[in-house]
Amino acid sequence: MAGGLIASCSIAQSNGTQLFDESFVHRIDVTFQQTGFWDSLSNYYDEAMNNGTDVKYMMGTVTVDGTLIDSIGVKQKGFFSNWGASGSFKKPLKISMNQYVSSQKYDGLRKINLSNGFQDPSMMRDALAYKFMRDAGLDVPRTAYTKLYLNGTYWGLYLMVEEIDKRALKNWYAADSGNLFKCINNTSLDYQGNSPANYQDEFELQTNETANDWSRLIYLTKKIATPQANFEDSILQVLNIDQYLYVLAADIIMFNWDSYYDHGRNFFLYQNPETNLMDWIPWDYNLAFSTTNTDLIIDYSQTQDGPKQLVKKIQEDPELRSSFFNHVCILMDNYFTLGNLESYINTTAALIRPELNADVNKFFSITDFDASIHNDVNAVDPFGQWSTYKGLTQFITERQSAVAQQLSNYQHECTSLGAVELALESVMVYPNPFESTFTVEAGTVIEQLEVYSITGQLLMTQSPKTKKASISLDDFASGSYLVRTVTASGMRTIPVNKK
Repeated sequence: MAGGLIASCSIAQSNGTQLFDESFVHRIDVTFQQTGFWDSLSNYYDEAMNNGTDVKYMMGTVTVDGTLIDSIGVKQKGFFSNWGASGSFKKPLKISMNQYVSSQKYDGLRKINLSNGFQDPSMMRDALAYKFMRDAGLDVPRTAYTKLYLNGTYWGLYLMVEEIDKRALKNWYAADSGNLFKCINNTSLDYQGNSPANYQDEFELQTNETANDWSRLIYLTKKIATPQANFEDSILQVLNIDQYLYVLAADIIMFNWDSYYDHGRNFFLYQNPETNLMDWIPWDYNLAFSTTNTDLIIDYSQTQDGPKQLVKKIQEDPELRSSFFNHVCILMDNYFTLGNLESYINTTAALIRPELNADVNKFFSITDFDASIHNDVNAVDPFGQWSTYKGLTQFITERQSAVAQQLSNYQHECTSLGAVELALESVMVYPNPFESTFTVEAGTVIEQLEVYSITGQLLMTQSPKTKKASISLDDFASGSYLVRTVTASGMRTIPVNKK
């Protein structure tokens, strides 16, 4: 669990490759029949917020990069990025290709999310956060920028963010038939009994709705409620802990307080059919990168919404805490660096600046945008108060220093598993989970196989000198392990689970 490069389960992406081409600014034109379309969209949103119902769509037509699609739906979306931007016409939007025509798609996609860049002078926080996590191997949404026109009027520059639905699951997983749960309200993931009704104010089941099986989500909350002494063994039975530790580490590194560890929201849980473990899919990073001083270990007396037992117990368990620190090391050493991100920041800034400059609905001046790429910006926030918005490269530099000092304060030294690993070829591990023996198969000859414990302790080594090898863990307890495969091309580390 203290592993090396994240073992992503992504497969060849078959949809969205055109829409999420980041090399240019796209163009979306939406046309409504109603002349008062904006008042109607706003009223639909307000009614839904007041009544606790879904926001209604308005029918229109859309042209995406020259391709016309008729009878689509458009609605306002979001929470803080919507009501917080009350004085602006630049609200976040969702376009549904199949709202009125069930089989209708664009580039294989049914929905497009349009983020308005609220509270972000760089217009880049969401995009940068997802790019950082994708580089590290996490399955997170793709992004690209677009100019948006409504009834012929340039409405502004938006960030398109991939919808987390069956299309995304198809891109990320070999088996996309599992249950996908969306967090729709603040949650502590507390156990509330065995009735699904007790969880439906916090989560929404978005796949397999007819079967309506909430048992695995409820099982997760029950395992989180396990007493601390038995927590580690319990949580490994239901949660992909290695993957979640990377998400948690990324959230805290970026100070993404508007996530589970603080506010208790903005994530999905996917019951992966291949492992029967819950995978954690993060969402919404427009409020990240706001301070570099936050501690790696969460002090829940200082948070807004009380303790989150999953995080609290992870950070209070000695082995999981050490593993969490190692995940932080890997991200800080290899991915959350100027060497990895600065070129993307500079290239994106140059790409979007002309369209943002022409955007009369933008939230910050173009001067603030230019400054925010590298330096802190002082500007008036939506509540009329002067606030400091961290410059992107300055944030990375300061966070590097702060995290290094914190790791030193906690007397944690990064293990050798923190070294950069090369995922240059396909490596398969099956079955996973397994009962006693599993097989590792690579595209070229396997020079060495290593098995590590959750804390990074080397347990065994083999030198197969073949493309396919079997490993027996009969003498080891049930739980999670890391298998490192070394070939002439590089290395790949994959988590495995013994039943």
